[in-house]
Amino acid sequence: MKILNSRDKKHIMQLLKEQFGFSADLDYVFLMNTNNRIYLANRSIEKIDMQKMRIDTLGLYFGELYNNALRLSIEGAQLIAKHAEKNIVPLNKEQMLEWVTGNDISCTEQHDGFVIVTWEKDVLGCGKTKNGTLFNYVSKSRKLAVVNI
Repeated sequence: MKILNSRDKKHIMQLLKEQFGFSADLDYVFLMNTNNRIYLANRSIEKIDMQKMRIDTLGLYFGELYNNALRLSIEGAQLIAKHAEKNIVPLNKEQMLEWVTGNDISCTEQHDGFVIVTWEKDVLGCGKTKNGTLFNYVSKSRKLAVVNI
């Protein structure tokens, strides 16, 4: 795991702007592990010499770099959604129930790429739209078996 320099952080911020219209500042240290997973941590982490430790994860899992695109985690989507201006897909109740149980959803979204998925005022995470389908990237451990609303 390495702390990203300002050039790498700027690249991630540029991806956020291009993909989601996000232009607010994230005053965190950005870290990346060997699997291209991005983590956010408090700036006090900069005082630790990371070269002397074997660390695979540290901080809040923010997302993952995929072919020069950023797939946000649920927490990453929740963190930026308030200031995101584009590529937000609102779901109706039936679609939301399908989404939280881990199913892909047909949608009318014309954009192909990663999107922030919402239901009412809640941010449900990040998915990928392609050819009229919203693909679910929620991990098995976070999918719900039963939903009572």
